[in-house]
Amino acid sequence: MNERRQSDVEMALLRQDMDEMKESMRELKTQVQGLLDAWNTATGLVRFVKWTAGLVTACAVIWTVFKDHIR
Repeated sequence: MNERRQSDVEMALLRQDMDEMKESMRELKTQVQGLLDAWNTATGLVRFVKWTAGLVTACAVIWTVFKDHIR
């Protein structure tokens, strides 16, 4: 009978630990999702800046060629 009680107590403690672990995993999943969203936003911003820099450079080169050769 005593073994049965101890087994029930151990099972209850394991269930409690599992519930706490599930809650921690939910919180971690939410935090990771936020980090992933921030990463994707930053990646998009970097792509935009690189594209814009290329466009500005191309425009500057074209402007310089026209300015120097069409006088």
